Amino acid sequence: AQKAHLEKNLSPVLANTTPVAPKVVKKPVVVKEESFGSQMLSWVQDKYASMLDVMPDQISNVMLYRFIDDWYGVRYRMGGTTKSGVDCSAFVQNLYKYVFGMNLLRTACMQFQSSKFIKNPAELKEGDLVFFSINTSRISHVGVYLKNNFFVHSASSKGVSIANLTQAYWSRYFVGGGRLVD
Repeated sequence: AQKAHLEKNLSPVLANTTPVAPKVVKKPVVVKEESFGSQMLSWVQDKYASMLDVMPDQISNVMLYRFIDDWYGVRYRMGGTTKSGVDCSAFVQNLYKYVFGMNLLRTACMQFQSSKFIKNPAELKEGDLVFFSINTSRISHVGVYLKNNFFVHSASSKGVSIANLTQAYWSRYFVGGGRLVD
């Protein structure tokens, strides 16, 4: 009886109200932030993939490319071992110590003698050494192979920079590669 009384008294009130949609509680959108490491990888991949003319996913050794980026443009100085000036073998020595945790001998000639020789440039892998005999019969220059015929080195003309083995100058003096890391 009480229920019927309430319905009778409330029906005029309920008839004059507009229906209210149930309140929808929206969950906050969670934006997944990239970690610093994945941001760094993405930045390194984009920058060096375009320089080496490869797809970004082919760039994976962040330490290698961060090291190159940190030293890029450092001027060449015969006998130099620091960022105030570095020669080719000291640059390679520093790179190997930082990136691969390996201590290399100091000169290009000694680095050549302590590595496994690779004659065919098509067999070179990222991290292999590349050796040149420029206007001499002995090994006089060294760099580190990257990808797609590109290598990084400290050149007397440009300092720390990236060059291509297929360029006329470098192909003329190229002796071969050397592998220290598998």
